[in-house]
Amino acid sequence: MRQKFRKFFESFPVNKAAAACVTLMFAAYLIPLLVLSAHARPFGDDFAFGWELRTIIRGGGGLLSPIKAGINNVIRYYNGWQGSFSTVFMGSILPGVRNAKYYGFTTLIMLVSLIAPTFYLLRSRVFSLKNTEIAFVGFPLLWLGIQFPPSVREAFYWYNGAVMYTLFFGATLIWLRLLLNIINAGQPKNKTVPAFDAGPGSVAGSDSGVKNTAHKKMKPVDAVICALLGIFISGGNYVSALLTVIIAAIAFGSCILLKRARNTRIFLLILFLLMLAGLMVSALAPGNAIRAVVRQAEEPQMAFISTIIESFKQAGKDILTWTDWKIVVLAARLLVCSPGLQNGAHSASGSRCS
Repeated sequence: MRQKFRKFFESFPVNKAAAACVTLMFAAYLIPLLVLSAHARPFGDDFAFGWELRTIIRGGGGLLSPIKAGINNVIRYYNGWQGSFSTVFMGSILPGVRNAKYYGFTTLIMLVSLIAPTFYLLRSRVFSLKNTEIAFVGFPLLWLGIQFPPSVREAFYWYNGAVMYTLFFGATLIWLRLLLNIINAGQPKNKTVPAFDAGPGSVAGSDSGVKNTAHKKMKPVDAVICALLGIFISGGNYVSALLTVIIAAIAFGSCILLKRARNTRIFLLILFLLMLAGLMVSALAPGNAIRAVVRQAEEPQMAFISTIIESFKQAGKDILTWTDWKIVVLAARLLVCSPGLQNGAHSASGSRCS
């Protein structure tokens, strides 16, 4: 079956012209979404979170008004309702505070925060994708994410909902790319590594791997941005915060087992502790306790560990509920026949799907 898929998709050439066509098709697909954004208006929590900024602007606030409004809201909500400090801050600087007609920029902001990080991650050396191949992987993935969310309104048109999930998903993709950069930089010299972990600067080795000749030091800018972004994500929605903390822990443990450079292991330990601390600061906020009491009837409370276990159970149920046959078919096409992904796996046959 796999070979049949390969032969079918080999008829589609992966070249600049084909990549340009895919890019134009995706751009055309986005036009109706952006046109509809002109009709979006603030709703629900937008008014509650945006009131502080509107008040400051009316009082003659300057360029730092958004930052001041964000900090004020974080302090108030942290102690009175919600501990996720990053989402509160970002939710406080919504567009259209001065004039509601600018609220439509929400859609553009969210699309950019999803598209740019996706391509940034795909350009990682781990995937070994050429620029033309990235288009054939990235645009179908993006189309799946944009076309089939549980709620298009909350994902791209309602700022308070979109900033909590769409924006932080994009931030997580950037964080993952930086994490991969740091892990790869800690690779020992002249060591045969698994084929999927190889990238530019590697030469052919044994059948099971390749000989790595490149040993770049960890870039300080990658480490700083990765750490700051990790803290930012840890104060976001609890899905992103919990998963990235788990990923950071796995990355640290893997680097110990793989004997990565000492400074890489130290950094990953610090990163994990910082993100865990950020998650704890968010989860243990006084406002969360108040919210739990207020909503006890509609949201039964559970112990901390039980809540985490239940969240994974609910995630599995949601995945099964939201995944229909179209997503399965398109995801299978990407996994089985995407160009570059097979190249990154160094298929023994050397065949490539396009």
